[in-house]
Amino acid sequence: MKSWFPRQQAPAGPLMALQLLGLLLVPWTLRLAGGQSVSHTGPAILVSLANMTVPFSCRITYPYTPEFKDFTVSYFHVDLQGQKSPEKQKACHPGQGTENKTYTLKCLINPRLPDASATGTYYCCVHWQSIIVKDGGTFILVRETKASSKEASHPVVPRPKMCQPTLAAHCRICLHGPAAPGDRSLRLHRERGRQPAPRPESSLPGEKAAV
Repeated sequence: MKSWFPRQQAPAGPLMALQLLGLLLVPWTLRLAGGQSVSHTGPAILVSLANMTVPFSCRITYPYTPEFKDFTVSYFHVDLQGQKSPEKQKACHPGQGTENKTYTLKCLINPRLPDASATGTYYCCVHWQSIIVKDGGTFILVRETKASSKEASHPVVPRPKMCQPTLAAHCRICLHGPAAPGDRSLRLHRERGRQPAPRPESSLPGEKAAV
């Protein structure tokens, strides 16, 4: 009599995705047969705003021998379209080590991120006399702010200042008419650019001029 056992199911999609993400976040180290290796330290994924500098470090390990004492360090990045940027050299000077012993140097790199096009994977590269070694890379996501994107698409044009002459206006109200207050008429005199004339004295008893 045959017995049937349930077959093991493949892991779920989200679980497998998490496992792959964990592998990507593990710092990669490339070690050669000669004992030299280059790796990056810190997070494998960084997020930054545009026009900022994001530092990351690469760790260089090599035997302290005459063959590997002299080297140069550079970095470059590969954008989302797979285009490689030109390499830029970085001055990283090793200290005094022990002859024929393993020596480790930590080199700090500060790439300038002008805009979102700088998004990509940044690599630290070490040039020895006989070999070139680079690390596993650090992915940097560059995000632009709303202000910088608006300024780039719509430049601000300064408005000309409007200069208008200042006009001084004075108003004077004079009473004209007979002595009876109810029969008086009002006339408005407007004068520009000069002071009001002196108030005339009232010729009628009990009458006052209104200003």
